Amino acid sequence: MILRKFIGGCLLALALLPALALAGDVSATLDRNDVQLGETVTLNVRVNGQGMGVAAPDLGALNRDFQILGSSQNSSYSMVNGKASAELTFGIALRPRHTGVLQIPALSVAGSQTTPLQLTVTAPDPNAASASSKDVFMESQINPAQGYVGQQFTYVTRLYYA
Repeated sequence: MILRKFIGGCLLALALLPALALAGDVSATLDRNDVQLGETVTLNVRVNGQGMGVAAPDLGALNRDFQILGSSQNSSYSMVNGKASAELTFGIALRPRHTGVLQIPALSVAGSQTTPLQLTVTAPDPNAASASSKDVFMESQINPAQGYVGQQFTYVTRLYYA
């Protein structure tokens, strides 16, 4: 009887090992570290080892220095050779409110905290602004306009500028 309980406990522990391996660690990255005022930057918060059911990080601490334009969520799960891995990524689009070295504080998500990040925001370059006010437009075309499954389409995009 005791041997059966011991074997049952061992089997239960082995069954729970994949769940323990999926215990999450959290990291945060920026798509770039230097931007000009008026540009946007994407903050990516990755939670490894967690799938669905993780609440989005609290972004209230970012409101002082950033305008939060939107967010997205992407989750992936894979099992390769019996080893399971999961990842959940939150993408947050941010626009800085002022110039300087801005601090993105540690964000709390899935019971862990990210490391703080720094973003350098410079004043917009007036020469770049005057160059962007030139006449520019795009045109695209697809042929044929109607099709069927498996048919090849030709898609042409043209960029016109003065």
